[in-house]
Amino acid sequence: MNILSWLSKPYPLINRSRDRFLIIILFGLFTFLFLRLYRPFGAEKIDEYTTVFLSGFGLMVSVGLGINYFLIPKLLPQLFDQDKWQVFKEIIYISWSFLLISFFNFVYNSTVGEELAPQHTFIEFFESHFLLGFSQQSSWFLWWSCT
Repeated sequence: MNILSWLSKPYPLINRSRDRFLIIILFGLFTFLFLRLYRPFGAEKIDEYTTVFLSGFGLMVSVGLGINYFLIPKLLPQLFDQDKWQVFKEIIYISWSFLLISFFNFVYNSTVGEELAPQHTFIEFFESHFLLGFSQQSSWFLWWSCT
């Protein structure tokens, strides 16, 4: 099978609200726990309100995913047809999620974390989100592909 055939294959669109909520909560929780336990990307330099501040990043992940799973499909229903959803569309959708979540976390860090945390450019935020999120999304993507 060539790459174009694979990209055109049908892919299951997550339509059930219960599944969407579960994804939103679990990815936000995973983000918080990962940041709290390993303290990467400069988080080791945060001395005050560490748990509260880092939980905000998990919240931003959940907000971004909530927008992607609930608001965008309502605004653009023609794009989210289960019968027309393909691997290619899922990859674009995941990429959009990285971009949106990176933006939310960048704004959160630049405002709420201005005095608490090291500041990074948006590109640095996107790179770190891509690195962290790629493993999560790849696992999720492969699991859904195989089931």
